[in-house]
Formats: sequence, structure tokens, C-alpha cells
Amino acid sequence: MSRNGCQWCGQQVRWVRTETGRNMCLDPRPTPGGNVALVDNEGGLRARVLSAAELYDWRGQLWMPHIATCPHVRTRTGTTRQI
Repeated sequence: MSRNGCQWCGQQVRWVRTETGRNMCLDPRPTPGGNVALVDNEGGLRARVLSAAELYDWRGQLWMPHIATCPHVRTRTGTTRQI
């Protein structure tokens, strides 16, 4: 995977680590329609996918996972989904 761009569509992305230690690819800019918050953790900023209840009360910036917006994301069957 590219550090700065999506390997399928070439769009700039932001790589973050989740609270559970996994890598997550986000669209590069915050968006009101997002469901991922960057929270300050002891190890630095970590991504957290918010529940519906958390989204309702959240007052900070939200980010969209790039997999939700990528026009060329690969499905689990190996085929390419185009939006």
C-alpha cells in the first residue's frame, strides 16, 4: 500500500492507527458525514469508529473511512466495485 495515496484510485489518504492497534485508511479531510473520530490516547491520536449514540453526542471533527468512498475498492471476492 502507498503511504500517501490509495493503491486503487490514487486519491490522497490519511493513514491512522485504531485504538486496537490496526491500521485504518481515511479520506484526507474531515467531513460532517464521517463516523470515525481521532481521539487522544496515551500513545497519541487513535481512530475510533463511533456508534450511533456516540455520533449523536460527538462535537469534534469526523472522518470518513476511505473504503466507504473509494470508487475502485476490491470486494472480498476479489472483484472491483465501481461507484
